[in-house]
Amino acid sequence: MKSVKPRTLGVGRQTWRGLFLFIDESISRRRRSRRIGTVLIRGCSVGRRGGFTLIEIIITLVIVSILVSMLYSYFGTAITRSAEPLSRMGNALALQRVMENITADYRSLYNASTRQYDLATLATRIGAEGTSQNTNYGQYAVVEKHYIKYDPSLPGVAAETVAASGDPQNLLKVTVKNTIGETLTLLFSQS
Repeated sequence: MKSVKPRTLGVGRQTWRGLFLFIDESISRRRRSRRIGTVLIRGCSVGRRGGFTLIEIIITLVIVSILVSMLYSYFGTAITRSAEPLSRMGNALALQRVMENITADYRSLYNASTRQYDLATLATRIGAEGTSQNTNYGQYAVVEKHYIKYDPSLPGVAAETVAASGDPQNLLKVTVKNTIGETLTLLFSQS
C-alpha cells in the first residue's frame, strides 16, 4: 500500500503561485455565475455587449405603450369617425340619384304634339307634400311640392308666389329630403 502524503502549503514560490491561480479561477467562476442580464444561447454566455438586459426591454415596452396610448387618444376619434364622411356622401349621392330619376321621368313625359311636359302626372308620381316615399325614384321625403309663378314686380324671394296648376307659365317646385336632413330643390317647367 502506498502512503499518501498530506498536502501542505509550503513557503516555496511554486506553491503560492498555484494557490493564487486556484483562488483567481474560483472567483472568476463565481462572478460569471452571478452576472445579471446575461443571455444564454445554446450554452454560450453572451455578455453585456451582445444583447439587451431584461430591465432595458421592460423600460422600452413601457415607453412604447405610453406613446401608443397617447397616439390613440389623439387619433382615436379621427380613426373611428373616418367612415362618417363616406356615409354622408353616400346619402347625398342617393338623394342626387332620386332627383336624377325624377328628372328622367320628367323628360319622358314630354308630349311632342303639344310641345309641353305633363306636370300633373309628374306631381302625382312624386307623392304628396309632407310624406315619405319609397318609389321607383328611390327613398325620400317630399318637403315641398306645389306650383309657383314668378312675379317680376315683386322684389327678391317674394317674387315667388303659389299658383294654380292650369297656367302654362307655372313651374312645379319640388323639394325632397333624405334621411339625414339634406334637401334638394328642382323647378320643372311645363314648356
